Amino acid sequence: LPRIFQRTAACAEKYSRLLAVDRRLHILQGGRAAIRLISAAVVLVLGYWWLVYSLEQFPYTAAVGEKLETSLVQLFLDFGRSALGAIPGLVAVVIIFLIALWCARLINTIFKEVEKGKLSLPWLEKEAARTTQTLLIIAVWLFALVVAYPYIPGSGTEAFKILSILIGIMIVLGSTGLISQIMSGLFVTYSKGVRPGDHVRIGDVEGEVLNVGLLATKLKTLRQEEITVPHSLFVGATTTNYSRLTSEEGMLITVSLTIG
Repeated sequence: LPRIFQRTAACAEKYSRLLAVDRRLHILQGGRAAIRLISAAVVLVLGYWWLVYSLEQFPYTAAVGEKLETSLVQLFLDFGRSALGAIPGLVAVVIIFLIALWCARLINTIFKEVEKGKLSLPWLEKEAARTTQTLLIIAVWLFALVVAYPYIPGSGTEAFKILSILIGIMIVLGSTGLISQIMSGLFVTYSKGVRPGDHVRIGDVEGEVLNVGLLATKLKTLRQEEITVPHSLFVGATTTNYSRLTSEEGMLITVSLTIG
């Protein structure tokens, strides 16, 4: 097994890159960790069986050895029954997530055409296509998770429920600022206050809009500086758009000159 993982890690880089990340080192480390885990499990099982065999060789400890043997066999039987019983639920979870993946790919295909201008939707502008695409994909995966939750093995146990509640509380408490930024970003996107290519002034920052993201907007100033403006600043500051109402004549900008 180590030789197999070594050969896999030594393959060509183009076959082992995913999302611009070289996976060769991760494959090798993961393989070695799996081998160590399997080896430890085998040693524990063999040690347990050796203990059972040794205890059964003496009359005074034979009953203890038989009890340990029965416990281990029962443990394996219970584990096997649980694994077989979990197969239908796992199949349902896989089917649900495959449907969600297909829906997400369909949404990506449609909104990429909208963003390129090849497809027009009466209720959606091209500038808001990417944000709407992200929101719909998140909604699809959340719906898939809700539907698949009852089919996840162990989802009905108290430990799983407590862990789910704990993770939910951690996410809620740790993402209050992030949720605020996202809501401000939705306000900026769908209020159509700024668009890429507009020359705007937001508070004390002035420049050309490069990108309107979900959390922040990037501006390029006249000094060729890139400034990232959080969307929460849009809600609390006045935004002046110099180029929205202009046509082919261009935009009007006033400057102050002093005699020095």
